[in-house]
Amino acid sequence: MKNLTKRQTKKKDFDASFEEKESLLKKQFPSVEEEEEKIHKKPSNFKNNFSSGAYDNIIAIALTVFALCLRLPYIHNPKQVVFDEVHFGGFANKYISRKFFMDVHPPLAKLLITYVSQVFMYNGSFPFKSIGDDIPKGVPYIQMRMYNALLGVSLVPVAFYTVRALGFSTLTALITGILVTCENSLATQSRLILLDAPLILFTGITLLSWAKFQNLQKVPFSPEWWKWLALTGVGLGLVSSVKMVGLFSVAYIGLATLNNLWNVLGDLNNSMKKFYQHFMARALCLIVIPISIYASFFLIHFLVLNQTGSGAAFMSPEFQTTFVNSTIPSTQLQIGYGSEVTIRHLNTNGGFLHSHGSNYKTGSKQQQITCYSHRDTNNIWIIEKRKNANFTSFEPLKNGDIIRLLHKTTQRRLHSHGNDKFKPPVSQQDFQYEATGYGNPSIIDSNDEWRIDVIGASKGQPVHSITSKFRLIHVNNKCALFSHTVKLPDWAFSQQEVTCGKGALKKNTIWLFETSQNKFLPKNTEKITYNRPGFIKKFIELNTVMWNVNKGLTSSHPYESHPSSWLFLRRGISFWTGKKDYVGRIYLIGNPVSWYLGAAGVIFYIGFFAMTLFLQQIQRKNKIFDINSTYFSKGGLLFSAYFWHYFPFFVMGRQLFIHHYLPCVYISIILSMISLETLIKYVRPAKIVIPILIACLSIFTFFYFSPYTYGTFMTTKHCERMKLRKTWDWDCKYYDKNAHKLKK
Repeated sequence: MKNLTKRQTKKKDFDASFEEKESLLKKQFPSVEEEEEKIHKKPSNFKNNFSSGAYDNIIAIALTVFALCLRLPYIHNPKQVVFDEVHFGGFANKYISRKFFMDVHPPLAKLLITYVSQVFMYNGSFPFKSIGDDIPKGVPYIQMRMYNALLGVSLVPVAFYTVRALGFSTLTALITGILVTCENSLATQSRLILLDAPLILFTGITLLSWAKFQNLQKVPFSPEWWKWLALTGVGLGLVSSVKMVGLFSVAYIGLATLNNLWNVLGDLNNSMKKFYQHFMARALCLIVIPISIYASFFLIHFLVLNQTGSGAAFMSPEFQTTFVNSTIPSTQLQIGYGSEVTIRHLNTNGGFLHSHGSNYKTGSKQQQITCYSHRDTNNIWIIEKRKNANFTSFEPLKNGDIIRLLHKTTQRRLHSHGNDKFKPPVSQQDFQYEATGYGNPSIIDSNDEWRIDVIGASKGQPVHSITSKFRLIHVNNKCALFSHTVKLPDWAFSQQEVTCGKGALKKNTIWLFETSQNKFLPKNTEKITYNRPGFIKKFIELNTVMWNVNKGLTSSHPYESHPSSWLFLRRGISFWTGKKDYVGRIYLIGNPVSWYLGAAGVIFYIGFFAMTLFLQQIQRKNKIFDINSTYFSKGGLLFSAYFWHYFPFFVMGRQLFIHHYLPCVYISIILSMISLETLIKYVRPAKIVIPILIACLSIFTFFYFSPYTYGTFMTTKHCERMKLRKTWDWDCKYYDKNAHKLKK
């Protein structure tokens, strides 16, 4: 009995202890229902919260005014074309003329630039041909630059609210806004007709939206939760619609989403049904919304550019049929001996089998055979019988037939030879042989004979225009007529190389007859043309071509740079140098204060992350190095964003410039300032004095470097003092040489 009483007493004590712990856990980790109830209730300190929010808004407005005062002066200077205004001003002209063009970037920013120019009655008459061209009256270049400048200014309050959303102090947010305003590279890039201002703004909006969304994890599916999740998706759609590198934002938000869903899955309070709802919400907002936005701007792009233009040659003939002034006619379906045909290479979309009255400078030095992207009489070939038999009626061409192809203009036949002595001009591998034009109508040569091999057809089946995809197999050498994206030298007019490949990549040996004309067919004979693709096919094709063209931008440039040089600002880019009556330069260079502070912030977070994990592993506690700290998680989000906007460039083979690093500059400024707060928050005087000193130094440095931002005159001494690194390659003697013009 006594033992029983003791057990009952212990059970009561255990139950009391358990209830106490359960109560404590509920206070620390309230349920989702309780949090939802709280968010809809008016908080007791509503007045204080309102004051805090209003105070933040006042600071954000003040920062915006400050940014306007720094970013807008001298926006008219110079009244000449600067750097890539050549391209993006020119693209506005093409939108206005509605002629299709090719660019490696999605259309959103270019459409917006064009819209601004149209608002101010621009007619697309100025060609934006070369850097330094004088801009005439009637071209609203100031308004077009102003539009970008205002987007650049908008980034400043976005930076302020992002720091606040990440959970850091108002002072840190204020100094961040000042550093973003005074970053010379961001200012320079946003004052011209370029794409980077909208790119970086939408990058910032995406980051802000996700930071806000992360703060609402305890109240899922509330209106605020939905709003910021949806706005993240909108940001992803917009940033991807400006430049392809906007996909880097998709990468880091995608990883953050997977981590977020993993935490939802690991929460035992969530059922699988609840997890499925979370998954579908993110799929809707972060996949469906961005793709819909991205595709919608291409739809507008196609509706505006409805006429054939300079970019049509990049696209398939099916795509080209959708232009209102398409030059692709319908053609005779049946093909026979004596037919005059044009033969298109299928895989590369490089154009038509072509020849002209020029010979190779190497190899056999016989007549050149190339691929040419434009429609031309030199693309026409006549199909002949193997033994050149005369015929007076239509005789169809069939799969497996052996033919000869006579070039109509030069009267040379398509020819190859199995002699390894004669290699193609560029592709000199063992399996490649020359394809040439040789002989004349009266000369019979067995090396002019080719067997037609239709893909997927049985022997003896008729060959048709457009629908029959075939290979031309050289009868003697057993090689197949081949082409690829390789260009011939200048002496061959840089046209696409054509060879005869033995065992070559099969998809590069496939051709089709695009047009056919045979005098023995009646006038009412059946005709055929390409099927007009719908929006989805056009959308996929254009994005594929953009991606391939972007990869092909490998030519050198005097101001290109490697990503390894960007972190420490090894060199900038000369945008414009004044000539004639203009004395000044625009040179893209960063503000050393914010740039190097950003680099320090990135390096510090890497060290912080490693040290925090190490201390956790050895079970040591530290005020700063804490895995549960706001800095650990929010800094991790920023570092992830920085990583995905920077390191992919290391594996790219294309031409790169330091302006590709500008989204990273913005992110690194935020990361550096929250790192600074984390380091000095326990030192009372320092946590106010040091940020203010940094802000003052940043403002001073901005003005010191501003002649290169505004394109205004400075003394040679000033120019030389600005050269903090030997690798900053500007010529200060320019100002001495042109100083006399100012005296006039």
